Amino acid sequence: MTLVVAGALLWSTGITLEGRDGCLGMCEWGAFTLLFAGAPVSGIITVLGGSDLVLAWPVDMLLWILVGVLHTRLSGERPPLSRQWNLATVIVLGTALVYGGLLAAAVERA
Repeated sequence: MTLVVAGALLWSTGITLEGRDGCLGMCEWGAFTLLFAGAPVSGIITVLGGSDLVLAWPVDMLLWILVGVLHTRLSGERPPLSRQWNLATVIVLGTALVYGGLLAAAVERA
């Protein structure tokens, strides 16, 4: 459940920043990074489609639910705030942010 909330938080922060007037340059790159980190399927469709921003949020949330289930299995079903659980959470969210940053860079170049 924690990762679903984190994905929704990344997505909503990114979409809020992107919707602001005057969000250009680093602000726009940061907005796209957060948006695509929270909505990875939407990000890849947007980059590969080369069109306007696509929001496939049901598929994105399904992906976060699946990642959350895998996270629970890989962290050994330890209680929240245990060392393995925290490490797994940092790895998942770090990977999501790197992925979002790469997609944001691809959008900026296009």
